[in-house]
Amino acid sequence: MDEIFQSHHSLLEQANNQLLKIRTFGTLNISDMTFTPVDMDVSPLVNSNINKESVSRTYKGDDGFAPMFAYIGTEGFMLANELHPGAQQAQKGMPEFLDKTSSMLKKLKLKRSAWVRLDAAHDTEINFDHLPEEHYFIIKRLLRKECPEQWLVIAKRTGRQIESRDGKNIYIGEVHHKSPGNNENRSVVPISYKVTERLTGHDGN
Repeated sequence: MDEIFQSHHSLLEQANNQLLKIRTFGTLNISDMTFTPVDMDVSPLVNSNINKESVSRTYKGDDGFAPMFAYIGTEGFMLANELHPGAQQAQKGMPEFLDKTSSMLKKLKLKRSAWVRLDAAHDTEINFDHLPEEHYFIIKRLLRKECPEQWLVIAKRTGRQIESRDGKNIYIGEVHHKSPGNNENRSVVPISYKVTERLTGHDGN
């Protein structure tokens, strides 16, 4: 089985590429630009009470696998995928997966720019060197090591307050002074934010 996979893997990718070339992908309109979305994320598969190779505890708390998927278009056509052990951290192997996805996008020769979207598990400096240069991207910021109060100060100073209920203030805006991994040797990356300050609950307390 391993030998069959190695010899036929490239043929499977070619076949998938030929199928995708004849499809019309749904697009997203943002301001005055139109994008073809490309979403990448881990999607745990539950395989409890079995002894398959690499089955282990996923971040969802179940035993199974943690494959990485890349979908293209608003309909979610499969662009690329990799089967990972359940316990594998989502970022492991991500730079190589980004390279693989970028190669697939080049072969498709899209008429519009792709908009690559990643969640906070992939907010790490190394990924910025592997994102497709000719396309756009958005990565959800990992706030685990950041101070919420600092973002509130930034939002009040640079943001725009939008309408909300009494007792809740919402600010939106952008900052242009932060670099990936806070590395001063790298170019800054624009960050869009939405900060919510809750002063009272729905019951008025």
